[in-house]
Amino acid sequence: MSMDKRYGELFVCIAFLALLLVIMPASSVAAGTGDVSRSVANNASGGYDVTIRLNDTLPIVVGIVETLPNDCTFVSTTLPADQCQVSGNKAMFVVINATEFKYTVRGASPVEVTGKWTDMLSATEGVIGKAGTTTSSGGSSGKPSSTPGFEAFLVFVSIGSLAYIARKG
Repeated sequence: MSMDKRYGELFVCIAFLALLLVIMPASSVAAGTGDVSRSVANNASGGYDVTIRLNDTLPIVVGIVETLPNDCTFVSTTLPADQCQVSGNKAMFVVINATEFKYTVRGASPVEVTGKWTDMLSATEGVIGKAGTTTSSGGSSGKPSSTPGFEAFLVFVSIGSLAYIARKG
């Protein structure tokens, strides 16, 4: 193999790697939680079921704090026990890879519940509107997000390709 051909193949590999490194960050912008909605329904035991829906794609890690009216008592949630904490009239939830969860309250109607959410992966946050409304954050934070190890994999493949071309000649 001639030296010119080897340099040509080497140039193509380096150009390919550079192209991947330029395109990759642009294509991996985190979408983030776009909106969160709350709905309230009466349940059979005389309480209320509150459903929180997140318009997001996996993976999801969102913190939610709901402030209940003073005459409302938190009963239970569909989330695991270690993803919920109640203190006074505040119910705090950690939602991991779920787009919906419910919690049950007793007492006065939770229609006046107020809530805030924070998306830990995209660093966006917002307010949850009253039951029956949807509140949007206004889109993504624009911060890049990437698959862990993907860049290292691309570097490994590129170096392997260069080594293969070097041996071939």
